Amino acid sequence: MLSRLWYRVRVGWHLLRAYLVTPADRPHLDRWLQTLQKDHDALLNPVPWMTYSAVARIAGALGPESRVFEYGCGSSTLWLAARVGHLVSVEHNDHWYRRMSRELRERSVGNVDLLLRQPAYEMVAKSGGRAGHIATGADWFEEYISVIADFPDESFDVVIVDGRSRIPCLSAARSKVKPGGLIVLDDSDRERYHLAGDILAEWPREDYRGIKPGLFGQHQTSVWTKPV
Repeated sequence: MLSRLWYRVRVGWHLLRAYLVTPADRPHLDRWLQTLQKDHDALLNPVPWMTYSAVARIAGALGPESRVFEYGCGSSTLWLAARVGHLVSVEHNDHWYRRMSRELRERSVGNVDLLLRQPAYEMVAKSGGRAGHIATGADWFEEYISVIADFPDESFDVVIVDGRSRIPCLSAARSKVKPGGLIVLDDSDRERYHLAGDILAEWPREDYRGIKPGLFGQHQTSVWTKPV
């Protein structure tokens, strides 16, 4: 019985390596499998939850003087903080914001400005009202989307869009990227994000497909470079 089970595990392992994982992803296979475990804590060994090939591309564009903005904080925030001069990260969820604030304090991370911009429906809920009466759709995230407007144009070397209302965030970020800088959109193969190609039509685009932490199957992260 055990030998038969072990045989199936070995066959499954080799099928996984052969058919679901690209050659570029194979060096990350063991770490990826760890992220699939139920008790895995993404903040213990932080890495952006994007395709591994895209993470390598982003890492190559970063340096100790880099300024980065990200929509949606998390494991990527800790990973970026260790590689850049200054990071601005905006989060919409109060609980996750407080968790990340604690992580940054406990790790003595001093180069991150972590901002909370709650959507209208959360603010209305806290006041006892009903969000559906005053706001719908992306309007809920107006403050979250527009927070990047507080920074001068061409302020950032990289902007990462991996949170809520991604298409409006992408539009808001265009002017804030330095010439030669990057905008990164995770899950760019999802139908609701296809407008990204129109918004950044004049920017050279790179698509990175493969596995990413915490999820099965193939995914896509896209990187656009602002023309110089």
